[in-house]
Amino acid sequence: MILPIRTNKSGYAIPAATIISITTRIEGRKFSLKRFFTSFEVRSPVFFLFTPLVDEGSRERTYDIPKDKAILVSIIAAESDLGDPEQNDRSEQGLIQAAKSGNDNAAILVKLDNTTLNFNEDPKFRALSGFFNMTLPEHNLWEEKEKPGTIKAVTDGYFLFLKPLSEGNHTLYFEAATNPPNPNVYAQTVKYHLNAK
Repeated sequence: MILPIRTNKSGYAIPAATIISITTRIEGRKFSLKRFFTSFEVRSPVFFLFTPLVDEGSRERTYDIPKDKAILVSIIAAESDLGDPEQNDRSEQGLIQAAKSGNDNAAILVKLDNTTLNFNEDPKFRALSGFFNMTLPEHNLWEEKEKPGTIKAVTDGYFLFLKPLSEGNHTLYFEAATNPPNPNVYAQTVKYHLNAK
């Protein structure tokens, strides 16, 4: 049921989902993610589920998804970029370390249709992207500290990649947390109601 996390033979790179998550959620404004993804979905064999921000009130989502598409969702992920004025080590290794440290000491539980999946904080489920350019629009998520523009970034995290679901209704549920000594301690519970058709 769980697909490999690495790039497949067709060259579809997994970390692109995180780029989409970062650039499509702008504080104070709502976007139709379905509309945003429509042109991309036509070409891609993968349907990307948006992971709610940790501080969002509602962490329950309902999606109609194509039954013939694999599903990708970031369970725990962090990003580091050169636009962050708080990023002290601006070397490539410094960016990688900043992205990775946000995910250390993770605890993960994932269920699909009330069946616990063999997906957890094991390093085999963790992926580090290559460097990419991230474009931040005006009024972006980090508006007070990061200016609009294109900047170099990297992401690291635990990405769940599922085979296409059978037609019908499904529930994807996960609990994700980071624990001390990670300085970014948080816990999140997310539930997706998925209608595969």
